Amino acid sequence: MFIDQANYFVKKEIDTYFAVSHQNYKSDDFSKDLNLKHKVAYFRFESFLNIKSYLELMRYIKKNKISIIYSYLDYSNNIARLFKIIYPRIRVVIVEPGDPRRKTKKMRIFDWFANFFVYKIFAMGSAIEKQLIVYLKIHKRKILSMRNGVHPMLSAEELEEKAKRTDQEEIYLLHVGNISTENKGHAGMIEAVKLVHDQNLDLRIKLFFVGEGHLSEGLKKLAEGYGLKDVVDFVGRIPHGEIKNYYKKVDIFIFNSKTEGGAASIMEATSAGLPVVSSHFESAREVVIEGETGFLVERGDHQAFADKIVYLSNNRDKRVSFGRRAYQFYRDEFEYEKQADMFIRELFN
Repeated sequence: MFIDQANYFVKKEIDTYFAVSHQNYKSDDFSKDLNLKHKVAYFRFESFLNIKSYLELMRYIKKNKISIIYSYLDYSNNIARLFKIIYPRIRVVIVEPGDPRRKTKKMRIFDWFANFFVYKIFAMGSAIEKQLIVYLKIHKRKILSMRNGVHPMLSAEELEEKAKRTDQEEIYLLHVGNISTENKGHAGMIEAVKLVHDQNLDLRIKLFFVGEGHLSEGLKKLAEGYGLKDVVDFVGRIPHGEIKNYYKKVDIFIFNSKTEGGAASIMEATSAGLPVVSSHFESAREVVIEGETGFLVERGDHQAFADKIVYLSNNRDKRVSFGRRAYQFYRDEFEYEKQADMFIRELFN
């Protein structure tokens, strides 16, 4: 998100600097993807009380006449808010991308205090906005529900070309996301695919997991134990520019998270005209229109999940109509430029 936005700000002729607060990032992690006039700056914040790094950050901001710190994720947000105490002239805007209920009690107390030094808080979706207000009522007027946009995975022409495809012998399913947390529910998706496979012998399906993480090996063993070695394919990490090839070939997008922030993966699926079968997390209805762009099922109900996959697999016309409606939903709500312009207006307003 931040890399895309930084590049878009430059496109809009906003003088943009990119800084990283974490000490363990290497200098080539971000610069190769950024189109900035300025080099990426790296600060060694080993803790929130690292005075030397705050002074280095102050010198950097003064030297470059920076007027706004726009920060993302807890660690950097904390540093940005504390920096405001020692340099009150700066405007601090933070992004809250995830479900705040994951935060500890101590972190919530710190949020309550630190947000007195914030100009605005961008909550990635109305569900996150509501959860933030639960414990940040005093900061309610600062909290704005925003929606990060995504770039289209397929053009309208590519979508129509795909809709005309009739020579399929196998239905392809896709999930995109890191494989580093149980929150994503990868095991549940494998359970659902097992039910589809066992109960529908005449239906050939294949699931692609795009992403990487330490849970991969255990999930591979689970799939192999179910006899799904040739049905579940762990693709690994794919460069963002190449992932379009998967969106172009697959038929259904599946998602099984417990909680999510903006659910960018589902938004990307809509930009590829894919029908979605997803778990019913709190902000799910912001990215899936039930019965029009996909289906929502209760997380853990593997049979219901499997039944929706089977329904869409066996109904090509429904897949096509859902896909077209999903693409229109993307054009209306998730198109990148529309959303990025909204961020710019709120940053400078």
